[in-house]
Amino acid sequence: MSDTTSTRTMASAPTALPAMTLEPMIAMTGRMMAAQAATQAHFLAQVKAFHDELSVFVDKRLDEDRASGRLLAGAFGPDEIVAVWSQFVSTAVGDYAREASRMADLAARAFHQSAADVERQTLAATRLGSDRE
Repeated sequence: MSDTTSTRTMASAPTALPAMTLEPMIAMTGRMMAAQAATQAHFLAQVKAFHDELSVFVDKRLDEDRASGRLLAGAFGPDEIVAVWSQFVSTAVGDYAREASRMADLAARAFHQSAADVERQTLAATRLGSDRE
């Protein structure tokens, strides 16, 4: 084997790198984590409000459904059964329609509030510079 020395050409390194500090990135990461926690808390509060509204409605409807069942059980003859059933269906359909509208309004408000909150949190978390404002 021959004993030859190979020469390699190396790429030249940049001559001047700007001074970099990680402090702005670390600060931004901290703000992003705080924003994420705040956004999650906001989202969970909206989910709870939605759940609370639905729970109240379901409790009320179940009470009314049981009362209608008792009336139906005590009805005499087809005419009375039809009257009780018709009243039950009419009331239930109206209740569900109103509740669906309330839930849609609640969801729309929650969406708009959440979108505004996420935008505000994102802008605050990604700003560069001082943590003070």
